[in-house]
Amino acid sequence: MKQLGFMSLVFVSLLAMASCNKSNVSLDTAAAQSTADSLITVQTKSIEDSVNTACQTRLTTEVAAKADSMFKATSAWLLPCCSSGQIIYSSNQKNNLLKSQTS
Repeated sequence: MKQLGFMSLVFVSLLAMASCNKSNVSLDTAAAQSTADSLITVQTKSIEDSVNTACQTRLTTEVAAKADSMFKATSAWLLPCCSSGQIIYSSNQKNNLLKSQTS
């Protein structure tokens, strides 16, 4: 068992030394940078498109629903004005106004 561990250690070290001795491998930083920049540009564009699509979807559904609920809540609380310009209150609203004026 010890021999297997030693042999695998020797094999890994020989493999590492052989890969470091390759002299025809060169690092071109400009080519690597241009490849990275092109990948980043493509990914940025696709992310922006998906975010814009999601925002437009949310705006059309959630904002419209929120506006509708706010309108319904406001119109339920305050009934429309009559022709004389006076505001018509519901019975609950009248009671609340009377309580607030007497206290």
